[in-house]
Amino acid sequence: MLLNALVFIKGIPEAGGDVPGRTVTTAGIVLAAWAALIVGIAALLFQRRDIS
Repeated sequence: MLLNALVFIKGIPEAGGDVPGRTVTTAGIVLAAWAALIVGIAALLFQRRDIS
């Protein structure tokens, strides 16, 4: 995830050198997917723990 963030923030494909073929757009999509997954899990946990 860190390497995707580096590519996305710097705006240079393969900014870290460890993500071959990773474009800025692809890195942004991967980061958005991770963010959506984390928010979804948090929402489910909140819903299950909400008492009211």
